[in-house]
Amino acid sequence: MQADKEAPRTIPASSGKQSGTTSGSEGRCAGQGGTRERMRNEVRNLGYQDGARALSPRSGGGGGTGGPSSGSGGQHRGAAGRKAGESVGASGAAPGASAGANGDTDRAVSARNVLACDEFMRSGIKGPEDVRAPTGVGGFEVTYDPADMIELVRIGAAVQFRNAIEIVDGRAVAQETGLSDLVMDLNNKFRKDPTQLVHAVSGWQWTEGEKTVWLARLESSVEERWSKQFRFYATDEGLCGVQALTCVDVDVKTGAQGPRDHLVIEVLKTPPDQALDLGRLVYGPGGPRDNRMILESDDVNGRKDAFGMESFTFEEAGSDMEQKSHVRLKAWSVRFKAGTATPPKIKANVQGQGPRIMDNARERYDLLCGVLGAFGFDEARLSFNFAGLGAEAVLQVGDGRPMVVADHEFGHVFGLKDEYAVDRGSEMRGDEKPAGKPSGHDELSRSQGLPGSVLENGDSLMSLGQALRPAYGAPFLWALKKVTRTNAWSDLKPAGSSTAAPDWGP
Repeated sequence: MQADKEAPRTIPASSGKQSGTTSGSEGRCAGQGGTRERMRNEVRNLGYQDGARALSPRSGGGGGTGGPSSGSGGQHRGAAGRKAGESVGASGAAPGASAGANGDTDRAVSARNVLACDEFMRSGIKGPEDVRAPTGVGGFEVTYDPADMIELVRIGAAVQFRNAIEIVDGRAVAQETGLSDLVMDLNNKFRKDPTQLVHAVSGWQWTEGEKTVWLARLESSVEERWSKQFRFYATDEGLCGVQALTCVDVDVKTGAQGPRDHLVIEVLKTPPDQALDLGRLVYGPGGPRDNRMILESDDVNGRKDAFGMESFTFEEAGSDMEQKSHVRLKAWSVRFKAGTATPPKIKANVQGQGPRIMDNARERYDLLCGVLGAFGFDEARLSFNFAGLGAEAVLQVGDGRPMVVADHEFGHVFGLKDEYAVDRGSEMRGDEKPAGKPSGHDELSRSQGLPGSVLENGDSLMSLGQALRPAYGAPFLWALKKVTRTNAWSDLKPAGSSTAAPDWGP
């Protein structure tokens, strides 16, 4: 099997969602382990009842006189009924009115479009179908429900919990490379006190309660981060405002991989302050169900070594930086060099000291800018923020939120590749990948009409942070086209479609 690169390392919820109306599930499309019916129920509450938008799919009322959506029943009839009322129904509203040939033609075309739309909405659920994106990574199940305009992306996962350290015949035994020295020290320290040894390794072993909590946290973290972030629009005139809202359902269980599982997740128990940086996805040649993910127990929480927030120290009550901060700042300037024309902004949260605290903080900021400029860093990316009394400056990249490794690794399950760069002198570990080089999903994103993707260290989830980017919708748009057997989908709302379909928000 082939391994995608693990979550980025260096030596050094979901507030990023699109806004929109939700219905009591903390922004998720469904509850934990949600079913398609749960998702339907929630999406039906996203504003369909507003008569100023579209006829309620639950009302059963049709469009105008003689419209193909008139009559009772039919969740699918909201948008079609409205169109029918505006077009087909209009022809019967004034029997004595005369219309030009162009008007008759337009009404005929509109009528055919409404009938085609109604037929599509009646055609039933498309899928489910297991797919692997053209990037050759990961795999998931995709289903599209035209009645509720949901693209359901389901990932089946078999979770296998492992202790990092076991007690065997009264001695600690490492279950993962990299722990040999620690285990040797523990055995030597507690060789005469087995009870203390058991206590010392307890943080490296699972309890049943911890397993239950971890499973729930994995589901909620991934679903909240990835659901309702991407919305696509049918571009065919005959589909009159049909949309697709992408919803992610992480379906986990413990034990061996089953016939509907797309991956096995091995989770190693480690204390929160003892991260081993093991997170990665290993993918094989067997298609969308041939994947294995390695995670640590704390990988469902934000990383403790937040890449987007790094502190540097000034000399006490002065404006000069400590020498070691100069050295680290040089590596930082390389690590966050621009890879695009619009690299992430940097907020410098600078503290001050002495009788003129604010002035001292400003002097320190000016020094910081000068040092970074000497290293070739674009000072225009920096902005000043007074951070009170103290001797530190914290450089915040973008929104500064720490990456949740599990959310990042599930990006690989969807078919995305890493976007973090590894330049010489950056203190990033791994094979060299210069900033500005196209990422592994750049071609897929561009093929779907979405923005490209390049390697650049910033606050993006497939880089070093937690923010989503438009390019990340590429696997979902590609899968939607595949399962519906039409390429007539786009992330751009067609002109004139704003009143023909439910309003999902901006």
